[in-house]
Amino acid sequence: MEKIIEDPKSFFDKLGNLHDARITALDWNREGNVLRLSVDDLSSSFLGLPEYEGRKPARLVLRGIDSAKIAIENDLTEAGIWIFGFEVSPRPGKPGLDVRITTSPGGNIDLACAGILIDTD
Repeated sequence: MEKIIEDPKSFFDKLGNLHDARITALDWNREGNVLRLSVDDLSSSFLGLPEYEGRKPARLVLRGIDSAKIAIENDLTEAGIWIFGFEVSPRPGKPGLDVRITTSPGGNIDLACAGILIDTD
């Protein structure tokens, strides 16, 4: 079940900005202006540390997208795409959020959206 993330900046900051989470699916719905991003573990930043609470796969739904730029450099025959950082900030002078997802081995997903939902089921 999807639920809205009320304070996305704090949410992702507390999760270490999803550092080292692996992207398992990326689905762009142009008609609905929605990007669905599945990750293998929300808690990946804490793997090997006492704070690690176990694997938490999730799907993030970025809705109401009005601009997007996706530039990812990756050999898709390799292990996959990993998140280096997931930064969220309020849009200056406008409603909504600016989101920058940096990926490893290289790339960025930059977008402006109305909000972010999460599905952990």
